[in-house]
Amino acid sequence: MGKKRGRMVRRSKAAAGSQEPDSLKNAPHSFIFHRGRVGRFVRQLIKDLRMVFSPFTAAKLQVRRNNSLKDFVAVSGIFSVSHFLIFTRTEESLNMRIMHVPRGPTLSFKVLQYCLASDVVSALKKSLCYNKQFANPPLLIFSHIDRSLDHVRLVQTMIQGMLPSLNIDTVRLDDIRRVVLINYDKEEGCFDFRHYGIKTVPAGVSKQAKIVLKRKVPDLGTYQDISEYFTNPEYLSESEPEEGSANVVELSQDLRTRGCKKSTEVAVKLIEMGPRLKLQLYKVEEGFSSGQILYHAFGSDHQPVEQPEASGSETSEQQRRKKRKRPTKTAIKEKRPALESDEL
Repeated sequence: MGKKRGRMVRRSKAAAGSQEPDSLKNAPHSFIFHRGRVGRFVRQLIKDLRMVFSPFTAAKLQVRRNNSLKDFVAVSGIFSVSHFLIFTRTEESLNMRIMHVPRGPTLSFKVLQYCLASDVVSALKKSLCYNKQFANPPLLIFSHIDRSLDHVRLVQTMIQGMLPSLNIDTVRLDDIRRVVLINYDKEEGCFDFRHYGIKTVPAGVSKQAKIVLKRKVPDLGTYQDISEYFTNPEYLSESEPEEGSANVVELSQDLRTRGCKKSTEVAVKLIEMGPRLKLQLYKVEEGFSSGQILYHAFGSDHQPVEQPEASGSETSEQQRRKKRKRPTKTAIKEKRPALESDEL
């Protein structure tokens, strides 16, 4: 008889067989959490943002009071986490930090305004939300980004790093079901964050035909013939908005939506899903929540934003630590002859 295998051996082999592919391991992952007391509305905002950045964020991350920032850094390497998004509240405002793990930089924002996803959906006549929407990351779009400003360009680079890049040659249109739009208002110096769901419907098709395409049985009790359901103008809906030529495109791939096949024209609609955020960048730090201040919105003595140095070169923080250590080493060398003479 063969030797029985232990339970842990079976589990380890099963885990080894179910390892993630390299494409998922190399994709950027994030932790979104809060520090200190922030209130129940901010906690709900964190849950909404986790849904926005899903599936490459920890949706069920639990934070305890005794957890320090070092605890999250310690486990970030295990889960391939590359970014932290942290909310904190002061007496004056709500703040948000985007941190690149483990060496920085750190971007600090003031949350001027925010609106929860539930409030956005409740204001809509028709909402668009289902579980399969969050199986793939959203499409990231930037609008009115001023590339001449270094700190604005750095914000764009940091947020782009939180989501995996798309390969135009291999991407499936059916996987792109959400859009994250970030607009920069140059006059106010603020970033507007919006989250939309993508809805595609066949173009040039009446409302009655769309019901049939969705395999729904219409109510034909008031009609003498089924042709009246499609041709009689008095039964057509006048409240349905007309589809303009700007949002009508020709598909290059098949979609799962009924009636949306390759080489057919479809109308693309964006339905807001929430949340909404209005952010103001006020500080850029070189390191991981420390280091030289590269930009400050409320101070005039800041230096322009520079790209982080290579890993082999010494940072300014490491140079300052060496300077602090030098006096102690020289003092020990000066005291050694005196100690040796006392021993003799």
